Amino acid sequence: MKNMWHKMVEKNTVKITIAVFLSVSFYTIFHMVDESSLLLITLTNAIFGIRPKTVDTWIFFRYRLLGTTIGCILGSLYLVVSVHITQLKVINVILIPLFACLTVVFSGGEKAPTTVRGAVMTLISMILLVAPDNDKNYVFHRIMATFLGLLISILVNWVIAPKKEHLVEELKESIDEE
Repeated sequence: MKNMWHKMVEKNTVKITIAVFLSVSFYTIFHMVDESSLLLITLTNAIFGIRPKTVDTWIFFRYRLLGTTIGCILGSLYLVVSVHITQLKVINVILIPLFACLTVVFSGGEKAPTTVRGAVMTLISMILLVAPDNDKNYVFHRIMATFLGLLISILVNWVIAPKKEHLVEELKESIDEE
């Protein structure tokens, strides 16, 4: 029982709980509860953005937002192309892997695994879950939902930091490493 209590008050558990609370609260306060796919995107990014150090969250933020943008652009391109194809199920065997390949190439390949994963998952979810036809702002809303989730994770990590970090210096170091 003591071990279970320790896990409940672990810093990471507290951070994730607060990130989920803030994400759900945002959508509830602004009456966007029916936007469950956007809430899911915000929650996913808020949770995955929780890192031991705030600088790691900023680095994840940068790569994940870039990946989402690339995935949304190529996902939109796929949806435009697929509208003009009559035998889509047969063509998908070629088209989906082709777009996934393009996404990996544009995302930086092996040098940027976080960007690649985010971009490919965004692409695949747009293709298989299909972006709403009547929402012309879907790509923008999806990118903003990602941004909001990542912003929440940065805020939570910064407020509940394990120790005060030299964020600017560590960010400069991460940029210099690339």
